[in-house]
Amino acid sequence: ANLRTNVLTANVITATHLNVDGAMIDKLMTNNLLANELVANSVMTGSMRTNALNAVTANITTVRSQVLQANVVESTHIKSDTALIDKLFATTANIDRLTGKAAFIDDIKAIDISADRITTGTLNASNVNIINLNVNDLVGNRSEFVRSAWNDATGESVYIDNTGIITAAANNESVRINKGGIRFHNTSNEETGWIESSYNSSYEGQSGMGIFLRHNKQFNITRVRTTAPDSLIASVNPLDEHVTFYGVVTVDKLRVAGTNQYLLSRPSGGVALIDSHEISLGQGRLDGWRDILTVTSAGNVRLDGRLEMSNYSMLDANNLEVNSHIYVRRSRGSSFYARMQYRSVNEFHIYASGGLRFGEIYNNEWRDLMMAHNAGIHMYRALNMNGNSILNPSDARLKTNIRNTAVSALERIRGTRFVDYEWIDQDRPQGTHMGVIAQETPWLVAYDPDAEFLSIDSSKQTMYNSLAIQELDSNVIQLSCRVEEVDAYTQQALSETQQLKEKVEELEKEINKLKGAV
Repeated sequence: ANLRTNVLTANVITATHLNVDGAMIDKLMTNNLLANELVANSVMTGSMRTNALNAVTANITTVRSQVLQANVVESTHIKSDTALIDKLFATTANIDRLTGKAAFIDDIKAIDISADRITTGTLNASNVNIINLNVNDLVGNRSEFVRSAWNDATGESVYIDNTGIITAAANNESVRINKGGIRFHNTSNEETGWIESSYNSSYEGQSGMGIFLRHNKQFNITRVRTTAPDSLIASVNPLDEHVTFYGVVTVDKLRVAGTNQYLLSRPSGGVALIDSHEISLGQGRLDGWRDILTVTSAGNVRLDGRLEMSNYSMLDANNLEVNSHIYVRRSRGSSFYARMQYRSVNEFHIYASGGLRFGEIYNNEWRDLMMAHNAGIHMYRALNMNGNSILNPSDARLKTNIRNTAVSALERIRGTRFVDYEWIDQDRPQGTHMGVIAQETPWLVAYDPDAEFLSIDSSKQTMYNSLAIQELDSNVIQLSCRVEEVDAYTQQALSETQQLKEKVEELEKEINKLKGAV
């Protein structure tokens, strides 16, 4: 029942319980083994519980241990909450958290990787899909890291080098993102301009974004169309540095820097240029600024240059002050125009290349009042001189070949037919009028080659009437002289008749005396 011996040598020992302080056994087969210390060349066990296991080589199906210390552990599966391993060689590893000084991993799939202490010479990530990669603290040539795959993916049309991100066109024009901005280069790799963010301007302390253009370079804004030719919207001229717009510029409010002037849209429609002082439109020249149009604080408009109006009207000009010329043309560049200008301090002249018409809007239609051209002035309404006179020059110093007229005004007036008539044109004064017919009085006609109808010269008619009166006066004087002569003859005849009467009366008295004497 009990075997106690210092040394036991046997080929096979079969026992329910074996209690030994020290044993050297070539082969030990047991269902349950409780040993303080086990030293074996080879151990095959289904389950092992031990405080410490020291083995040169151990093939164990399942190892459950608080602490496992081994030079080499080879296992199909290793499950451990926490493990301190100098070297880990695994074909497949499912690890919630791995902290290692050095790791050689062919394939890794992880939800979270803490890479604070990862150091490696080359990381080949050609087959790795990485989400939310923070590259701020990447060690090494970061631009080369991005460029290596970027350039291959874009076919060299967009690439990265030490100057930034570059996109190049087929003609070698390029756009570069570097130095905090976007820079543009022409076919000769010459920088033409750039756009920079965080642009700090010394003017009024403004900051924001700046668009810069190199000297003698042109800047264009073009609308690209699919079904129509491209259209130019705006350009900066490289010579005079002026901005030219070829379309509509829409702004709600435009302020002139350094002033209180605003250009804004009016709620009732249109635009307004507002300033608390004067508003001037002018021209910049080599000798400085020259005002062209000025609106004063009093509301007056002053023109210091020419005003050309092409086929437009000037309406509601309550107070227009012009210091030079106003030109009104039928169209730009047309040779037909009207000009208004000052010729002296107190004189303002109006000129027209064809003619001037003055009229009014009557029943929503234009109605002529007066027309002036090179043939004369036509009045279409009564001329009220308000007690003033119509004057014609008659100075002898203006005339030559002066002689007495041979015209007999009475003969021409005597042959003139005066008629009553009404005008056909309803715009002319209505009612019955008295006058003459131009075709019947050619000596009164004023010939106008540009006029459609004949007119008479009222001034000439007045002269004919004056001459006729003079002729009548001469005839009256002659008749008066003849009347006086006749009166003298009559008085003499009456005197002689009276004398004869008196002689007859004396003879009758003598005869009566003789009869009485007989």
